[in-house]
Amino acid sequence: MPRGACRRSASTATRTDAERRIGLCNAGAMAFRVPNLAELLGRIGNSNAKSEYYLTDVVAHRRRRRTGRASRSRCAAEEALGVNSREQLATAEAVFQSRARRKAMARGRRWWRRRRCG
Repeated sequence: MPRGACRRSASTATRTDAERRIGLCNAGAMAFRVPNLAELLGRIGNSNAKSEYYLTDVVAHRRRRRTGRASRSRCAAEEALGVNSREQLATAEAVFQSRARRKAMARGRRWWRRRRCG
């Protein structure tokens, strides 16, 4: 297997200690040929810590079958935010609001923050 090749994609709950030391994360963007995906989806199981089905498991299946290839690209951490709680939703909303505000100001809009009372 080529150095740096994607072997599998794992959730936080199912990663090994060695995998936790890897500084990359999957942002969730994946592309497949439809006939291949239909067959691969049938191979996904839910034998993991949360008994959930992970689309990312197809990476390992494709690697074992030596079909297709996995590639990766890097992005800013805020581009790959996941939302699994109200706190994470608030973080994602703050990122969106900040971008929207900068974009509006770049187009000449004035922007101010409302003050909360109470």
